[in-house]
Amino acid sequence: MDKDELFVETVFSSIKRMFDGEYVYSVRLKNMMQEMTLKAICITK
Repeated sequence: MDKDELFVETVFSSIKRMFDGEYVYSVRLKNMMQEMTLKAICITK
């Protein structure tokens, strides 16, 4: 592996990590919103 291949690999893996993190974060946020909505419904009834 020369320097260019290593650089491309590093960039690609960091982008992939970033998107994996975004995906996990958005799923967590969605779950949190659902949980808060359910709690609000239970409290108001």
